[in-house]
Amino acid sequence: MPQIHEYYPCPPDKVFWLASPAHMLSKLGWEIGQLRKALERERYGVNDVAAYHAFNCSVTAWHLADWIWEASPPQHRKYILKQLGTTASARENLGLFQTSIREKSQSIHICRQLAIGAKHMTVNNYPDPEVRAELLWESVQSGENEDESSLINCCRLVIWDGEIQRSPVNVFEDAFHFWERCLREWGFMEARFIDGKEP
Repeated sequence: MPQIHEYYPCPPDKVFWLASPAHMLSKLGWEIGQLRKALERERYGVNDVAAYHAFNCSVTAWHLADWIWEASPPQHRKYILKQLGTTASARENLGLFQTSIREKSQSIHICRQLAIGAKHMTVNNYPDPEVRAELLWESVQSGENEDESSLINCCRLVIWDGEIQRSPVNVFEDAFHFWERCLREWGFMEARFIDGKEP
């Protein structure tokens, strides 16, 4: 395993405070927490705040790839690509790294589709028609009465992965854990102490 590096002790000059891929991972964790809170608070009606947080989660999860690549010197990039099972080639670049990541994690692949779609309204390069974001309307009980007058409409956020419905929180948490493992393995974060009590 490579040494832990302090790649950007100070933030780049176009960024507020965030200075490393580990900082971006922390941002993603915070955004997932905000999404959870919004989903709990806004159970009824259109959940626009939760949709905003889902947008942010997908963008941060996908753009962690950019941060990792930019924070890596050339030799470290080769090491990372080797760890991903990519053979060395003349085109060792961000695109190859991103493709390798998408092939390793379906959740990162989904985040790319959502992030590019959110930013540009459409995905022109490598669109996946199997991945969709949707607001589903449901009627739920507003209280303990089970008559029709106690039904209210609410919407929930859903990510379609083919025929499978996934919750955005599930997708983003899976992406978070994938990146966390990568950052530890690639020397961007220290390994976590395991005391045998964690599942």
